Amino acid sequence: MRQKNGEIRGNMTRYPKRGKGARWTVKELEAVPAEWVGDHLADGDGLTGEIRIQRGTMAVVWRYAYRMGDKVKRFYCGSWPERTLDEIRSARNKARADIKAGRNPSAVRDLEKAQMREAMAAESAAVTAAEEEATTDALSFQEMYKSWLESGVKRADGNTEVKRIVEKDVLPLIGDTPVRSIREKDIERVIRSIVGRGCNRLAEVTYQILGQMFHWAEKRQPWRKLLSEGNPVELVELGVLLADDYDPDNARERVLPPIEIVELQTRYRELEEQYLASDDKRKRKPPSKALQAVSWICLSTLCRIGELHLTEITHLDLREGTWFIPKANVKGRKSQKRDHLVFLSPFAVKHFETLVSLAGSSRWLLPSRDNDDAGVDQPMYKQAFTKQIKDRQAMFNGQPKARRASDNSLVLGKGHNGNWTPHDLRRTGSTIMESLGIDPNIIDRCQNHVIHTGKNRVRRHYQLYDYADEKQAAWAKLGDYLGRLLSGAVAPAELQKRLTAKQLLAA
Repeated sequence: MRQKNGEIRGNMTRYPKRGKGARWTVKELEAVPAEWVGDHLADGDGLTGEIRIQRGTMAVVWRYAYRMGDKVKRFYCGSWPERTLDEIRSARNKARADIKAGRNPSAVRDLEKAQMREAMAAESAAVTAAEEEATTDALSFQEMYKSWLESGVKRADGNTEVKRIVEKDVLPLIGDTPVRSIREKDIERVIRSIVGRGCNRLAEVTYQILGQMFHWAEKRQPWRKLLSEGNPVELVELGVLLADDYDPDNARERVLPPIEIVELQTRYRELEEQYLASDDKRKRKPPSKALQAVSWICLSTLCRIGELHLTEITHLDLREGTWFIPKANVKGRKSQKRDHLVFLSPFAVKHFETLVSLAGSSRWLLPSRDNDDAGVDQPMYKQAFTKQIKDRQAMFNGQPKARRASDNSLVLGKGHNGNWTPHDLRRTGSTIMESLGIDPNIIDRCQNHVIHTGKNRVRRHYQLYDYADEKQAAWAKLGDYLGRLLSGAVAPAELQKRLTAKQLLAA
């Protein structure tokens, strides 16, 4: 019911101008006045439209009336002008055909809508899967490397060395390459670029890192899918790529004989004197006091250079003559690492005192040169002294490094015994200990080596004597010998005789 001119009347059913049985035209619908809102339009064959206002616009909602059992139902055929009259009548015709076939047109429509939703969902899922597959196919080596760093590798140094090697020598060459596209030739290109610089050992380590990374990836998605053609590292013949004169199985055995130890001290003094006497102070400076002290500490304590670089001032008690190395700073597997207490000889204490005085207010024994007044206090880069010593033995280094001064000022014995490194000083110290009659078991403990007990694991858990007195005596004996050697107390003739003994010990 609705009101017009004060009168209440019911909704009217209206017909086209041509009368009952005729169909409405678009022009007639466009001419429907606003006063007809709520009225019904008969289009014939059971199709009736109701005039409404939808979102501020006049529309006609069409339904088809049909009987299902003893009830009259209405099937929605669409709204004009959202749908055309042909589409609306076609929906009515389909509903009528469903009824004739004994089907409920509303149920049929619900089923069709459900099927359409399923089809759309399947299509959307297919598109998403295709996009994900395309994204996966495009995953780069750098992305695999990051994933491996997060969950595939855990080195004692916090993966510092792995990051340095991969980010310097691998990522610039294949970092953006899709994992799916990486072949053995790409791995070979990385290895060749390193070997080309004369760094065969680094090439070997890089090969091992890549092998570990790809082996991890082969077992995990999405990388496993991308490596369907196999692990490219396994196809690389490392021995073919390394220099002909490089022997991967040759363990380094360099030991400085006594005459070279004396020569090293002489070199340090001469380089300082030459620099001080030179009028041109732009001339290359001599090895720093810190580098000299580090050399003698490595020799007299058998320490690793990395342990020294991580030493804090608080780890030292020079009055008591001790140096505490926490297991976090010790090289090795996490499960096997242990704290280490070094008993310092007077020889070692003297050189530690030099480093403490040079450290200033830093917490670190060897502070970084990049520390500033803004509160930055970091230890020196652990390869700093190793590189400085290497740069002063240029004859063994191949092509000179850009922007890095180099000479042969620290070549010992005219180079006949090869180059030397800080780690060779550790080996030299332990060899001297052995020549002084110290038990090899005590030498191992002075070096903080893991003591292997074979199958008898009970020993390592119950036999916990620390051999502190024996180790202290061993370090003292070594320090005393070095003091006498470097003070000239060992005659030149004895040095030459002992040189032969040292070579035998090093074999």
